[in-house]
Amino acid sequence: GPATIAGIIGIILIVIIGQNLNLNASRTFWVLFIAVYVTVASLLPVWVLLQPRDYLSSFLLYGMMIASGNDAAQAVAVLVSGSITEYVRLMNNFVESLGISSSTTHFTNVTGIHDVNHFTCARDLATIMSYCLKNETFRQIIACQEYTVYSTFWPDGTTFTSKYDLIDSTKPLYYKPCIGGKSGYPSNAGRSFEGAAGQNDLTMVGISLNPPDANGDPKDYFEAFTDTIRLFKYGFLQY
Repeated sequence: GPATIAGIIGIILIVIIGQNLNLNASRTFWVLFIAVYVTVASLLPVWVLLQPRDYLSSFLLYGMMIASGNDAAQAVAVLVSGSITEYVRLMNNFVESLGISSSTTHFTNVTGIHDVNHFTCARDLATIMSYCLKNETFRQIIACQEYTVYSTFWPDGTTFTSKYDLIDSTKPLYYKPCIGGKSGYPSNAGRSFEGAAGQNDLTMVGISLNPPDANGDPKDYFEAFTDTIRLFKYGFLQY
């Protein structure tokens, strides 16, 4: 939950505030990325900082969603707010503006890495996702199955591929009404998946938090995806 929603909020905030990004201090971000790349889980290359402004913004957004890049999340924080600390404050202010109490959702970092004061709940996750779904750019990002990056280091491109079975028509758990979603796996909180589905002009949000470990693999999302599909089907039957 905390890791997933940190990524979702990061995406919607950069979509809303992104036009004000200041990418002039390239040296600062270069150092930041190297530090992040060495110290935390990372799937994104530090050298994307040499790319044009619009390209970088897009890369970070899709990198957060598809690759779950913690370096992308921390770069977004600095790009939007000037520091990670200030960005965390912005995240907390954002959820409070949605009527969410700090007693049920509170952030201390931008990646969702475990912290006793970094927490959320299913109801708040649904509230945040419902708000974000009003933004068409957000919908486009969470629905993306593949994103290809080109750079000096990747002249032929490298492709990030979504691991979300619900939007992959080649997977057994493909669910056609699914719009998209975001997963997370901080070890203390367990797996989570927040998804959205649309059918007959109705949009449903499904939240699966820490489902049972069916296959002995703590990073297996089978149960999370299955639970979410059950929630969608139940919801659509009721309305």
